[in-house]
Amino acid sequence: MRVFELAKELDYDKNKLISLCKEAGLNIKSPLSPLDDAAEAEIRRIVQKASRKEEAPKDNVIRSMKDLPSIRSDDLEKGKVRISTTQKPAAPQAQTRSPRPATGTLAPGGRSHGHRSSSSDNSSGGGQRPPYNRGEYQGQPRQGGGHPNARPGSPVVPPPAGPVPTSTYTPHSGQSHSPASADDELKFGRKRTAMTEFERQQAKIQKKKKIKEKQVSRELKHEEEQARQEAQRKVLKLGESVSVNELATNMGVAVTEVIGKLFKMGIMAAMNQRLDEDTVEILANEYGFSIQHEASDAIDHFELEEEDAPETLKPRDAIVTIMGHVDHGKTTLLDYIRSATVAKGEAGGITQHIGAYKVNTRSGHSICFLDTPGHEAFTAMRAHGSQITDIAILVVAADDSVKPQTLEAINHAKNAGVPIIVAATKIDKPGANITKVYEDLGANGLLVEPWGGKIPIQGVSGITGQGIDDLLDTVALQAELQDLKANPDKKGVGVVVEAGLHKGKGAVATVLVQQGKVSIGDIMVAGMAMGRVRAMRNEKGEQVKVAGPSTPVEVSGFSEVPQFADKFMIVSEEKIARALIQKRQERAKRMKVSGAEKVVSLESLFAKVEEGKLEELKLIVKADVHGSVIALTESLSKLTAKNLRVNVIHSGVGPVSESDVMLASTASAIILCFHVRNDPRVESLAGDHKVEIRNYRVIYEAIEDIEKALKGMLKPEFEEHVLGRAEVRDVFAISKVGKVAGCFVETGKLIRGREARVIRDGTEVYKGKVENINRFKDQVTEVLSGYECGISLKFNDIKVKDIIECYEIQEIRR
Repeated sequence: MRVFELAKELDYDKNKLISLCKEAGLNIKSPLSPLDDAAEAEIRRIVQKASRKEEAPKDNVIRSMKDLPSIRSDDLEKGKVRISTTQKPAAPQAQTRSPRPATGTLAPGGRSHGHRSSSSDNSSGGGQRPPYNRGEYQGQPRQGGGHPNARPGSPVVPPPAGPVPTSTYTPHSGQSHSPASADDELKFGRKRTAMTEFERQQAKIQKKKKIKEKQVSRELKHEEEQARQEAQRKVLKLGESVSVNELATNMGVAVTEVIGKLFKMGIMAAMNQRLDEDTVEILANEYGFSIQHEASDAIDHFELEEEDAPETLKPRDAIVTIMGHVDHGKTTLLDYIRSATVAKGEAGGITQHIGAYKVNTRSGHSICFLDTPGHEAFTAMRAHGSQITDIAILVVAADDSVKPQTLEAINHAKNAGVPIIVAATKIDKPGANITKVYEDLGANGLLVEPWGGKIPIQGVSGITGQGIDDLLDTVALQAELQDLKANPDKKGVGVVVEAGLHKGKGAVATVLVQQGKVSIGDIMVAGMAMGRVRAMRNEKGEQVKVAGPSTPVEVSGFSEVPQFADKFMIVSEEKIARALIQKRQERAKRMKVSGAEKVVSLESLFAKVEEGKLEELKLIVKADVHGSVIALTESLSKLTAKNLRVNVIHSGVGPVSESDVMLASTASAIILCFHVRNDPRVESLAGDHKVEIRNYRVIYEAIEDIEKALKGMLKPEFEEHVLGRAEVRDVFAISKVGKVAGCFVETGKLIRGREARVIRDGTEVYKGKVENINRFKDQVTEVLSGYECGISLKFNDIKVKDIIECYEIQEIRR
């Protein structure tokens, strides 16, 4: 510690402190002189002693009665003065205080005394001390607290006869004292002063401790705040897709540095190029950041179906789909129901588009009908995740009975878990045989009510209208049994059932509201399209202002044409709509780049079962003859395994159709083909929808594969396919990169990122990946045969005349 710091701590002038130190013989030259512990203790003692001398009461000593000042009683009460004597009093004697004479009177001894003030005198307006008698006082109790060591009620000792004693006035609290010697009072006064100085020093120390504690607390809070801000800074909130420039900006790094990192990783990227999720995470980890996909987290809840409170749910109308074989009278039946002439305007009497209509029954119920071309649209909606149908009406012509498309419709409805009501059409024709319809339906798993089953059936005619009212009543009864309800007050949610461009209207879409309501002016998001609802029309062409649950309307106002079976939702702000569309676009890009995962394959079957993601294996069986279909179906249905069963959801004769692919995609099923050749367009469609088609020539092989898959024993088979070969003609050593092989591509092509091997004298010496390919100074993704290039591998022992072979591993498709 230095002198000026100690002076500041003791609240003492540093120049005076230096003078005191020199007087005490200490070698102190300036305020900056350092002090050891002994010198510091000595200076503290000197300052304490000097403080006592300065506070000693020198000017208040009264040498004679002439010097006695007039004292105000309030000063005495406040402790500004203290009365004491310089002579020792006589031995204590019991005395009594005589009555106080009037002010200014002489005592019996004939000598006048100074006035002594008291609180009682001050209160009575006196202001002077009354004279006291040299004789004995009339012993009365003392007023006030007296000296702290005096006992209550002790006798007052009068001053001795003779000269007037010298009184000393020193600061004290407003209390009376027993007369004491000047030495005692001086000692007492110094003791009080020293105690006060000690307490003052202690208070200063405590104050400094508190200040230091507050400072430490502030520093800790500051450190915690910095740590919190650092932790927040280390988390990058990005969208699902990010460019190189965006990533560099968010990390606070130069974009050229990020591009350099990507180059070292073997990725040639421009500043505006989008990066995949894995690459972004690798780069962020190198710079000490973690990734949080903000856009996805912020708007995911808009795509989740919220559960409604039971009190908000109200009954809604049933949504019905009509399915069946071609030309069995579906559109004619619906045409009669809605009393329109749509069927006459359609080419060949076959439905060409999807429509949605709402009709009223004779019992007062409303039913919403979807007019679909067979069951393809029904399945396509399910493939898009749009399960909108409540009841399926299966149309079977009474004069034609069950046909292949009828069976497909049955399997589609069963797989969707939708209740079926059978409408036996054309009963007015002479060749109608409804009994055969009962038999064929029973043979295919649909036992109708007239034969003791649970499937309702109603004979109808789309020409005469026979039985149609009864059919509608059956539909209404089934809807009541299902207890269909929806919340009509929340924001609308539904499905696009038809969309297109109309002259004068722009992009329009027919939507079916499933939950909530849609009003004019609402912001609607449907797939990748969005817009504000400008107008709504029902199936009669009438303007509608509000559309509730189970209501189909034609909406105009979209920015672009939405896709069929897209889900739509109403949002409160345009920025939310744009964020939803951006999220879906980024997801579509990712899936296009990486490829969608197969719903299920035989090779991955056992792993999915172990993870609890699969409880049954759904199969579609197609064969060349009916006997093979039955044999294969029965054999497969008998196969079982732990926590898994085989379910043949559809079977038929002939090659795989587009409908089979759509059903397999929707139901996460595998298609097994026996002795059939499929159309290339169907194969391409299956590849697009990630549906696995397996071809067999022997029934036993199909059964064996399924058995192995159930037991986890079926392993995929792979083969190696060589892409190209290149000869090393020179080797270059480049700093920070390593060795680069100057090559000439002899056959095929070399592709960056693909598997490669180095062959030397017919022996493989290295296997890895092609890290980089350069043509002159440019980075390229591939080099064709006949060209020279520079190739980088994670292999520095490469030599001239080595062969670099690029290849890929392909799974053998059975």
